[in-house]
Amino acid sequence: MNRRSVIQRGDLLRCLQGTCGGERRFVAELCGFEGAEPPERLPSEPVIPTIPFLPPRIEVEPPRLATTGTVQFLRAVRSQAKEPEPPAETAERTWLEQLPPLTPEELSGRNVPPPPTPPLQSWARTWPFLRDALGGRREGTRLEPRAAVRDAARMRPFHRLPRIKRRVWARHASVFLDGRESLACFRDDMRALVEEIKRWRGAEGLSLFWLTDGSPAGQAHRLPAPETVAAKPEAGGPVLALSDLGCLGGGTALGRVWSDHAHRWRRQGIRCSALLPCPRDRWSAEVAAAWDCAGWDRGERRRRGGQPPLARKENPADANQKVERLLTLLTPAARCERGLLRSLRLLLNQDADVGTEFDVWNHPECVN
Repeated sequence: MNRRSVIQRGDLLRCLQGTCGGERRFVAELCGFEGAEPPERLPSEPVIPTIPFLPPRIEVEPPRLATTGTVQFLRAVRSQAKEPEPPAETAERTWLEQLPPLTPEELSGRNVPPPPTPPLQSWARTWPFLRDALGGRREGTRLEPRAAVRDAARMRPFHRLPRIKRRVWARHASVFLDGRESLACFRDDMRALVEEIKRWRGAEGLSLFWLTDGSPAGQAHRLPAPETVAAKPEAGGPVLALSDLGCLGGGTALGRVWSDHAHRWRRQGIRCSALLPCPRDRWSAEVAAAWDCAGWDRGERRRRGGQPPLARKENPADANQKVERLLTLLTPAARCERGLLRSLRLLLNQDADVGTEFDVWNHPECVN
């Protein structure tokens, strides 16, 4: 029976300090511990270096060039004309290709009413601009105490007590509507806007001029009477133009006519404002300086005193791409109506603006 040694491992470690070699085994047995034999080491195998396999070198002889031979050349001895061969028979035409072309009567609107045209801009956004363009300020009955105290502090005599001014519609106002055929896609918007002005302002003192050629220098029809008169606004009343002012399709000559009339009317004390169905990058700088312009389209923001034109112009290639995309959407329709064109244009959101609508309406491939 093995008796447990009184000497612990810690005592053994202290005894082994300072010993080496075979002395450690003797000291361990003396303290009651048995040492294990070290494992035998197996002889290691020698490492044989590997030599990469190299394929045998194959020598290729260069091709031998022919040193002898003849070349034949053909010579024309006569010419003869031949009839063109008839075209090969193609497959049968589809039912769509076999249909006869549409006649003008079929392309006409007949008795079917056109679809309603969505407005260029909501009335909530157009209303503030119209109130400033066709309105003014007039003294009311309430006194203005601040002005009275200011005049009294400066020892000014009171010839008339100052009163608070309130915003009212101008007593006389003139609205010019551009009646060119190129702007026919915006006629529904012009009529709807005039009706809203009559509803909120009233028809009394409101002069409507329909410009057939789109120029204020020519003759105009005074609505609702069909008489032809000169396009002359009421003295002292504001002027509102519903036109592109020549920025879309009228050229620089028409824009210069609008600018000259605006400068002349301003010298007479007439305020000139314009709603342009035209993107701001197409505005003329001369027209924008003469008129208090505002864009007439969705997403346009207005400010008092008019908006300046954009300095960065749109790339013509991008504009043509927008037109082609809108024309592609109109392909299934045999006739392009104003309401259909506006609805499809609004589906494209930022990819098409009011200028794209004008370009498509006046495109030679568009039947309207």
